[in-house]
Amino acid sequence: MVILKHKINVANLVLFGIMLVVILSVVLCVRPLGNWYIRFAPVNYAYICEKYLENEQPQKVLPIVETWETKHYYDFRAHYYEAQAYAAMGDPAKAADVMGTVLVKLPAARSRNLPLSGFDEAKTYDLMARYNWDAQKYTIAAELGCIAYDSGQKDFVEKLLSKEFRKHIDELPYEGKLAVSRFAIKARKFQIATDTLDSIQTNDPYVTGRKEVLKAHVAEQTDDAKTAEDILAKCVKDLPALPGPKVALSNLYERQKQTTLSVQLMNEAEQTTAIKVIGLSQFNREAGMQITAKGLALSQNCEPHAKNITTGAYRVSNLIVNAYGTSALGVFPVLLVKIDGQLATRIYLDGVSPTVFDGYLWPDGASKKLDFEIDFINDIWDPHTRTDRNVILKNIILY
Repeated sequence: MVILKHKINVANLVLFGIMLVVILSVVLCVRPLGNWYIRFAPVNYAYICEKYLENEQPQKVLPIVETWETKHYYDFRAHYYEAQAYAAMGDPAKAADVMGTVLVKLPAARSRNLPLSGFDEAKTYDLMARYNWDAQKYTIAAELGCIAYDSGQKDFVEKLLSKEFRKHIDELPYEGKLAVSRFAIKARKFQIATDTLDSIQTNDPYVTGRKEVLKAHVAEQTDDAKTAEDILAKCVKDLPALPGPKVALSNLYERQKQTTLSVQLMNEAEQTTAIKVIGLSQFNREAGMQITAKGLALSQNCEPHAKNITTGAYRVSNLIVNAYGTSALGVFPVLLVKIDGQLATRIYLDGVSPTVFDGYLWPDGASKKLDFEIDFINDIWDPHTRTDRNVILKNIILY
């Protein structure tokens, strides 16, 4: 009897040992599987990115999203986390580039009818505006902020127009003040726009020209076309070497049906010394593009480009794009300007038609020969209101 009892205890011990081995094996397997799931499962990878950002560990986000983006190319949500991480690491310019990648991928995803995982157009433009502002790229931040504003994301613009922010307005360079004025016009806070423009004290003719064009824009938006005309006419007289005010005054005369004066001013603008006009006939022809009496019409997303443009004997630092667009779903056309294949700026055609974009793009001067491209990227048709986003390019001037 004693021997039998001893055998039963040994059997129990063996069984217990086997169970213990099984349990340990399961634990050892489950942990790496759990870690893998946390890192790569759609919900959990987002959760852990958010935790790292909350805990001020943005550097840990990057390897997670980079791995995820490799396998899930059109998961746009991963790009938002990636941009937040770069911004938190003190690199807003890189964050803005990441958000730009979202817009580059978007057309292909739509053409293939793929699900736009996590994509939010208004949020994208809002973040791009914020990151570019933090990177002190004020001109492009102004264009992007106005797109976000029309798309429904108004917090950024309203923050820059708040009383608290305006206490520090004098700390901004002139490009920042011009951007704040652009935001104020968009939000129809015209007194803020005027006060901000008046705070710009400069002897730089280029800055003065842009300032006066915006002041005329404010006057016209408040139904004071006579004051707008007086502002621009004085600027044309005082700064005859600048094409921008001439183009803006020509547009004003066109809206007033003063065709002779409009044509005369435009001819003067295009004959100004040290400028280079990119003729509309120099652009390629593709679907959605047509030369009309009004200019180069773009009726769908397309990429007009003119190759081997010589900039002339003078140093070219500035770009004028004179164009107008029609809105649909509350948003106007967006244009991308690319020089030699690289993005130079974005333009939002939401102003008085036609819109004069006058930007200082090449501090060191543009190349003597360049390829110029201006892409229309957000065409859409609203079947309910029967409105369509279209573009008319009137003039493109380098100076």
